[in-house]
Amino acid sequence: MTALDPRVRKRQRRQRAARSAERHRRVRLLEVGNQLHEQGMAWKEVADILQVAPRTLRDWRHGLPQLQCRGRPCREVDAAERSDVFWFMQRTGPMIGLAALRAVFPNIPRATLDDLLSRYRLWWRKKHAWDGFHLTWLVPGTVWAMDFTEPKFKIDGKFPYLFTVRDLATHYHLCWRPVASEKAKEVIPILLELFQCHGRPLVMKSDNGSAFIAEETQAMFREQGVAVLYSPPRKPQYNGALERSNTTMKSWTGICAESAGRPMNWRSEDLMGAMRIANTLSYPFGPEGPTPEASWRDREPISQERRDELWEALARERMVANEKLGFDQIGEEAMSNADCRQRDRVALSEVLPELGYLHMTRVRRYPCAPKRPSAEKLAQTKAAMQERASAEDRVSEVADTEELEGTVDVSAESTSNLVHQRCAEPSSFGKRRACAHSRENLLATSNELDTMQAQSDASIEEPASPRASPSKRRAWAVLTWLRRTITPLLSRRKAAEIK
Repeated sequence: MTALDPRVRKRQRRQRAARSAERHRRVRLLEVGNQLHEQGMAWKEVADILQVAPRTLRDWRHGLPQLQCRGRPCREVDAAERSDVFWFMQRTGPMIGLAALRAVFPNIPRATLDDLLSRYRLWWRKKHAWDGFHLTWLVPGTVWAMDFTEPKFKIDGKFPYLFTVRDLATHYHLCWRPVASEKAKEVIPILLELFQCHGRPLVMKSDNGSAFIAEETQAMFREQGVAVLYSPPRKPQYNGALERSNTTMKSWTGICAESAGRPMNWRSEDLMGAMRIANTLSYPFGPEGPTPEASWRDREPISQERRDELWEALARERMVANEKLGFDQIGEEAMSNADCRQRDRVALSEVLPELGYLHMTRVRRYPCAPKRPSAEKLAQTKAAMQERASAEDRVSEVADTEELEGTVDVSAESTSNLVHQRCAEPSSFGKRRACAHSRENLLATSNELDTMQAQSDASIEEPASPRASPSKRRAWAVLTWLRRTITPLLSRRKAAEIK
């Protein structure tokens, strides 16, 4: 490998810190040794004090060596073996262990397998990463979020659903109530009560539940002057702050029910206790920050001017969104409800940061490590790799047969050279077959390629007539090998054509 090889650069990058620290220690020991020698101490005594061999200390005095990576570099494997390893890891996942790879590929060195596994894991991590935004809501009371969730046990023995409303800027829970169904008739009275008690927000976030996209719910929001920001279809993470808080609220509710001596019987007072705990005892802004209740209490009321400003900016951005999404060509009347929700989502994503209600930071999220494959899955992958190798061998055998059929009419000497070259230089699939043959319980029976080569070797080594010349003996051996090899393949091809 050259110094420009990426594997060499990777080794240098991994060991740079350790080798630099090692060189620094050597320089420091050499400085201490020079000071002791200047005080009249012999170099052998200095080496004993520093616990360094005298010869090593003498070499350091004549110049410290340059930084060099330790260990042998990984042996370069051919493309066929590397392709087999990556194919196997692609089907088992990045969490396969190095011991399992060594059992499947015993002919590849451990360091090489470790390097290939590290490269595959890095590639898998980058491939499955996704870009998103970290949202910071800046103004309390301006943006709320609502959602339905199901409790572990029916509330009061009859309510199977919970309706929750939360202010995103302060993390204050406005509603955590039991409802009988996920319908608009359950949502509208609760929202009107909250608007009358706490004031109306500027924007309400929700998913695409039937109660939230109902015509009567949208009409109520238009009458109250509240814009609705719907999540994309099948994207619950778009409203992730509320989705995550639902799990926390259920935990607090279960704790309240358990403290009352009825862990499997949740009641409405447990819901109220969970709200009090979440609003007064949690510190979402850090241990020195305010509680959600304190932040909510210090909010400023929303004036009509700010509401009008939002709707003016929203109307302007809706026109831009129509042009961006291509809805300006079909007209407002021809747009479906899903198209209107998509347009408003794009428009509000521009309006809220513009008016100072939202700060968006672009982030990249990497996936969590998947589970390690089971022994059953590894066995299935081994069997699939065996079938893949067998299929490649059959394809290569057919290609070699067709090539040999085209060379029957050439001279005997050139045909003999071709056969000897085939037998002397095994191809890549032959190497893969030899590697796979040493795996446990994979290739118990001999393959057709070994049978063909054994027949060819037997025919070549068969004694010739004493009257025949060497060239005639080679030609006779080649023709015998061709007859024994091609005849079964031709009959098999004819049978396949008949089918």
